[in-house]
Amino acid sequence: MECLKCKNEIGEGLFCSEKCGDEYVNEHFQWSKTITDPNQKGYQLQCKGCGQTLKNAPNYEVSDEIVKELSNHLPNCSKQKAYSGSRCCICKKPGNDLNYQKWIAEGGYSAFCSKVCEDDWINKYGESDSIKDHYKDRKTKINLGPDYNTLKTTQQQGRQKTQASWSNKKNISFVCIHCKALFAYDKSIESYLEARNRAKNQITNHLRSCSFKESSKSQFQEWWTGIRSSKTRIIKTCETCWGKVLWDKSITDAKQARQQVLSDFKYHQDHECHLIPTQRTIAIYHSPNQGGNQHAPLDNTLIDDGIYSQDEETSNTLNWKPLVIGGIVVVGLALIGLVIYFFTRNKEHDKSK
Repeated sequence: MECLKCKNEIGEGLFCSEKCGDEYVNEHFQWSKTITDPNQKGYQLQCKGCGQTLKNAPNYEVSDEIVKELSNHLPNCSKQKAYSGSRCCICKKPGNDLNYQKWIAEGGYSAFCSKVCEDDWINKYGESDSIKDHYKDRKTKINLGPDYNTLKTTQQQGRQKTQASWSNKKNISFVCIHCKALFAYDKSIESYLEARNRAKNQITNHLRSCSFKESSKSQFQEWWTGIRSSKTRIIKTCETCWGKVLWDKSITDAKQARQQVLSDFKYHQDHECHLIPTQRTIAIYHSPNQGGNQHAPLDNTLIDDGIYSQDEETSNTLNWKPLVIGGIVVVGLALIGLVIYFFTRNKEHDKSK
């Protein structure tokens, strides 16, 4: 079940936190004093989109029952679609209250609902053209993370490459290395970060109760042996540059392969994440490799959090084998044809003598 506000997976209820519940109600509804019945104490919840009064609640308290009624109302609200779209950056008025036609739409947001709000913006931030920078910065935070502007250039470039490659919609999933359950990144989401965070929440919740976490060493080894003979890559992703540290398929022992990737990952984070690719010794992938080809010293004391992704290997190298075989077949057939042609021609020539 998903939280109605942030869409994270939750076990029960409607929201993952009280904060999400409050934000959801405040986003779509407003409180007003009960006036229809003087003897009834409490407040009314009204839809901000159409103004319909939906429910009475004492002391601003919103029960799950009330929220269910509210959430059932939203898909049928005649003005909610307009309301939930563009909003004025100053007063937050929704688009259906528009009375000033100078709206600048970009990235799903709008600028001003009135001349008053535009002047307010100019007084605070300068000329209204600066709104475009505001939108650009907001979109950057959505796609590349709220900490993007604090990162080193190399780390920013890593995130840019990852977001750009996400547009190719490659299949990526978090994988539980204990039970092999997969939690796919949603390819319909434009932002790689959002898609990854949603899938990460799912596997984090799963790992709390996975019944195979204490699986035998032989099962773990069997899983790794299968991965080594496939095109699947097992990945540890850096939260800062979004680079990928891979499990090394040349290591046959599953436990050693896991500890080695943990060692490489920690070394990358501690010493090389901020470096340019030519200065890195650990292989870090942004497709292709943006680092070295060495391993960090093996540390068997590192604790595994179980958060791994998987995708399929890709290669830009052209496979010449089928082309060569096909060429040989074509040339062979051509030679056979020529032999038959000349043999038939000579035979007809002899008959004509």
